[in-house]
Amino acid sequence: MTSELQTLNDNGTWTIVHLPSNSHVIGYRRVYKVKLNTNGDVERFKTHWVAKGYNKKPSFDYQETLSLVAKQLIVRVFLALTVACNWQLSQLDINNACLNGDLEEEVYMELPEGYFIKGEYFVDSKMVVVFVFEI
Repeated sequence: MTSELQTLNDNGTWTIVHLPSNSHVIGYRRVYKVKLNTNGDVERFKTHWVAKGYNKKPSFDYQETLSLVAKQLIVRVFLALTVACNWQLSQLDINNACLNGDLEEEVYMELPEGYFIKGEYFVDSKMVVVFVFEI
């Protein structure tokens, strides 16, 4: 659980600030998943820290949305080309790829429970996280 938060912190994903007046704070939740290996045995337990994006207000918190998902038709055409041209197909997974984008606006989120930074424990409900990547 702490490794994901540590990665976000190490990448400079956020800055901890006091909440400006008239700002909207987005909550978060933890999503847990069991990662299995090819034999179906437990490889590791994962947790994701996700924003409650449904709390965002259009034109107040954001101007546009984007989903980085390939359409099924594109995937099928690519696979057909791979077979027709006898190309080798490989898979690549980029960890924390979503952290490399830039936002035009600031997004304010609650701090995770028990989040430590430089030995201090923040319990002030007015402390928030400013994200610098697309949620």
